[in-house]
Amino acid sequence: MLKTPKPSIFIDPFVDYAWKRLFASEESKPVLIGLLNLLFRGNKHITTIEYGKTEYPGENEEEGTAIFDVSCTDADGSTFIIEVQRGYQEHL
Repeated sequence: MLKTPKPSIFIDPFVDYAWKRLFASEESKPVLIGLLNLLFRGNKHITTIEYGKTEYPGENEEEGTAIFDVSCTDADGSTFIIEVQRGYQEHL
């Protein structure tokens, strides 16, 4: 007999809806910047982030399209993107 899964009181931050709910608001920008700076362990120091749907169409059909979640600017003015990826992506 199959068991019915119990509802969880926790949110999975790697699900797109949850990520946006937790981190994609103006009020949560300082929290996300702090988290990312902690993860970079001093290799980068993010000063600003922007949310958006920055789409990169793959160069061939196998690549598909990637949607980058966060555009970052670090202390030296360099810009880069952060993509939250839960599953395996061969060409990313």
